[in-house]
Amino acid sequence: MLHDKAQQKIPIWLRTHRKKQKLSQIEAAQKLGHKSAALLSRWEKGVATPNLINICKLILLYNVSFEELFYDVLEEVREKFPELTENRQITSNNTIYE
Repeated sequence: MLHDKAQQKIPIWLRTHRKKQKLSQIEAAQKLGHKSAALLSRWEKGVATPNLINICKLILLYNVSFEELFYDVLEEVREKFPELTENRQITSNNTIYE
């Protein structure tokens, strides 16, 4: 489980990146294909976390990488599981399908 510190930063980063794109919650929600801003509001308040599809949409909408959007979460996972990054053979130029 993630520490509260990393979990608390997710809403901040979501809100920050939306505002960098100069989008209101309603505008962002509409671009994401949602009828209202309720779900986006819940993400930005930390009440809910976006699912994988919505994370992908947010990455595209905010023009950021996963690491930029969820930096603290990724860093915490790297610290907890250093063995996952040992012997790294896949680079950003390679895909798992090669």
